[in-house]
Amino acid sequence: MFKESESVIVAPNQCRIKARVLRFEQAPKPSKKLLLEFEVVESISIFGPNFAHAGKQYKGFTVEAPLTLCPGNIIVSEAEFLGDSQAGQFQLTRIMPVS
Repeated sequence: MFKESESVIVAPNQCRIKARVLRFEQAPKPSKKLLLEFEVVESISIFGPNFAHAGKQYKGFTVEAPLTLCPGNIIVSEAEFLGDSQAGQFQLTRIMPVS
């Protein structure tokens, strides 16, 4: 039986988002992660529950090659929410700048 303080890992999920980049920075070395904060403009579920909601701001990361981004840029990306019911972030893949 679960205790009330225990968290539950989220179900496998993936969605396609269109988002506005709010902030980004390189994670401390030796990590190759690029950390991002973004606001979702649109979100479409690919499979599983969709944790990305239009108008909401989220934190995420990518391990793909460095991107040329500026705050305010619009991107499209596949996004998977990793974490549990208490905290988590999105892993972004296949990021493409729109503007």
